[in-house]
Amino acid sequence: MFLKAKLRLMCFSTLTGILLVMPLFAQSFDFTKDSGIKSTAKSTGHEEMEIFSPGKLPGAIGSIIGAILSFIGVIFLLLTIYGGFLWMTAAGNQEKIGKAKEILTGAIVGLVIVVAAYAITAFIGKNFI
Repeated sequence: MFLKAKLRLMCFSTLTGILLVMPLFAQSFDFTKDSGIKSTAKSTGHEEMEIFSPGKLPGAIGSIIGAILSFIGVIFLLLTIYGGFLWMTAAGNQEKIGKAKEILTGAIVGLVIVVAAYAITAFIGKNFI
């Protein structure tokens, strides 16, 4: 009984934290900032190429990555809601609870992998390129 209450509280606080913190990250991201491609093009003598003009390639790549990350966030949210719904409606059925735990674990692991991959790529892009 205590374990169920503890797990419910943990799930609720995690979801609340995610829903409160994620919009702050989205608002703090500067989409107009140079991603480094202009300075790389300038250092290699390709700054006059049309493809590196403002709003072309960097903007397109940024838009695609942003759309993909938004889609992944929506998938995570839907999987979390679905897993939580399964768990809450399991009525003590261990098979349904196990399935719900697998869904929630998979969703969280997937989100962590995606966020870590993005963070590593951004770190490498800023510091080494």
